[in-house]
Amino acid sequence: MKIVRRKLVDDSHLSFIADPILRQLLAARGIKEPSDLDNSLKQMLSPYSMLDLDKAANIIAQSIINREHIMIAGDYDIDGMTGTALGVRCLKAFGLPEQLISYYVPSRYDDGYGLNKTVVDRAHKAGVQLIITVDNGIAAFDAVAHAKEQGIKVVVTDHHEVQENIPVADAVVDHKRKGDTFASKHLCGVGVLFYVMIGTRAKLIEEGYYQDTKAAPNMSQFLDLVTLGTIGDVMSFDANNRRLIKAGLKRIHKGQCSPGLLALLDYLKIDCSKVKIKTISFDLCPRFNAATRIRIAQNPAIMTLLSDDYNSALIYAKQLDMCNKRRMDHEKVMLSRAMELYKEQRNQAEIAASKSGQGKDASSDALLAQYALASEQAAKATEDSALNSADLMDIEDAYDSFDEAAQKQDYNAGIVLYDPTFLTGILGLVANRIKERYKKPSMVFGCDEGAKVDDGINLMSAVDNFNDELNASSQTVPSGELNITPAPLSFNNAESTLSDNKDPNALADGMRIAEVARIRSAASGILSSIDKAENVEAESKQKEAVGQRKIVGSARSVPGIDMMKVFAYIKEREPNIFIACGGHAVAAGATIRECDAERFRYLFDEACAAVREDADSEVCEFTDCDLPDSYLCVEFARDLELFGPWGKSFEEPRFDGIFLIENSNILANRHLKLRLRSLSNRFVDGIKFRANIKEKSLTANMKVRVIYTLGVDRYYANERLQMNIEAIEPV
Repeated sequence: MKIVRRKLVDDSHLSFIADPILRQLLAARGIKEPSDLDNSLKQMLSPYSMLDLDKAANIIAQSIINREHIMIAGDYDIDGMTGTALGVRCLKAFGLPEQLISYYVPSRYDDGYGLNKTVVDRAHKAGVQLIITVDNGIAAFDAVAHAKEQGIKVVVTDHHEVQENIPVADAVVDHKRKGDTFASKHLCGVGVLFYVMIGTRAKLIEEGYYQDTKAAPNMSQFLDLVTLGTIGDVMSFDANNRRLIKAGLKRIHKGQCSPGLLALLDYLKIDCSKVKIKTISFDLCPRFNAATRIRIAQNPAIMTLLSDDYNSALIYAKQLDMCNKRRMDHEKVMLSRAMELYKEQRNQAEIAASKSGQGKDASSDALLAQYALASEQAAKATEDSALNSADLMDIEDAYDSFDEAAQKQDYNAGIVLYDPTFLTGILGLVANRIKERYKKPSMVFGCDEGAKVDDGINLMSAVDNFNDELNASSQTVPSGELNITPAPLSFNNAESTLSDNKDPNALADGMRIAEVARIRSAASGILSSIDKAENVEAESKQKEAVGQRKIVGSARSVPGIDMMKVFAYIKEREPNIFIACGGHAVAAGATIRECDAERFRYLFDEACAAVREDADSEVCEFTDCDLPDSYLCVEFARDLELFGPWGKSFEEPRFDGIFLIENSNILANRHLKLRLRSLSNRFVDGIKFRANIKEKSLTANMKVRVIYTLGVDRYYANERLQMNIEAIEPV
């Protein structure tokens, strides 16, 4: 473990902060003046420096006043789904009748990314007069043009990079447009739409839409959605985003958030007053995203975010958790198979080198025997039956002996793995695990062969079960007391929504019986249409020429290797190998033909070696300093909380130090709880979540080097310091 500490910077401009360590921590993170530390909403950037925002707000406001049918068109990730929910909730809060509000969240498997012509046609048939995109649209040239031809107004709100031209929409709001002077360039999709809706509210007030301006909705009620989307989309925590997130967290802590979020927190037994950035990053967002990574008939994620009824939302929250468990099951199987594929590649390379006499120790049969033994051990450890109880780290641990043997030979600068059964929605997760393990750029391909709608997660079944419970309790609701309003139209083939009915007399154990019937009916039609679509897709695949079917890949890179340069290198040598590709330096994706998979693997390896820039081969752990003992206290941890929230580009302070282990305990066979003593005899409790085999072997009286963050562990009125260990090794 190589530790690199941040270089000291000039912090004289922060003389108003008395504590020298806090002053240095903040200066190193770009804090220039006191206003940078003011995380109150009164310092939030004004909307009106965004190009077209005033125009977009006016179009939306006039559509609301004229009672036009509006559709929110989002995306299938957490940013797109929270943005969709924000759009629908804002339109309802502004007073647009529910039957005039529609939404569209695409299926990752059936629809692909963003707005398309098919959705526009369906919107036109349904009488939609205005489409508002969120988290997409800046590159939807054909779809937007098609909508305009159909007489549909389009407002694009997006945060992705802008090409040379923009779509022919009525308004395009993207703070990355050339000439846009909005000071923050790190808003996510839901953040951009939030600003547009702030402008819309102002326009409605200006137009005299409200008889009393106090009737205009308070926009802060939607900040829980903005917070979820911003953290989930891993946006930079610049000053403006920190203000939005901090305000959103305050509302969540008070329970002032959407019923769906409250229901999910309750289902997971998470106290809303204790929700932190990491809670959202590791407990909430993965569950919302999981619903779109696996192939299921309905999307409980968007339903959870849209639900206005807590009891209904609780059903969806349960489905979300089931989706996440199923996603983990798929990921475990795919990771095991991916590591097996890589093991086979290394074995073949070693055998080939041995035969050619070019490999190191090529004449030694001992190395190949070591490979064979390690492979056998890995195979036994990852049998199908073992996968049921194993977690991802257990699977990786099974390959430790193989990797130790493989380290004697290193044949590749980059890793490419392909299996036709891999689910495309989980490729990026597996690629990231392979990259983290082998410290090399990794790309994993799949094409969903044999993937069908997962019957194990079925919203219709869940609603049926709930209805059975109601019937068993013999509680009925007189039909005259039901007040059912039409539900917002969903343009996603695999979704239905609950209407907003707040009449307590219309509820039986929290679920409207009439809505149960409506959901069952809608879901039945949905499943039928999906079955037909799957049959057509299966027939189409059978007709494809052998090797010509498209396979999709997701890549993750390491410091020093820009994935865009890798793709450019490959394109230069094989201009036609890509059907499509794109992404960023560290994360990218591509579509190629199956017959080109092996050729692509060699080109990827060659490209990674060719474009590699100077970078330390040993992964560095960056920390701020070795804290003096006097700072290992709850008071300092509270100070760190005060200056947060911490996140991307405003990283949470990390510290390193040498400690002695007083005692250690393993919790739930996975987490390592430690009592540590500094060299100056200061005691502190620490925890290492998801400890690996080597970390779990640490015992009392061992001297260890620790990298950690500090937090406050709260239990009722009690507070105590907790050291959150990120890395630990014996000295």
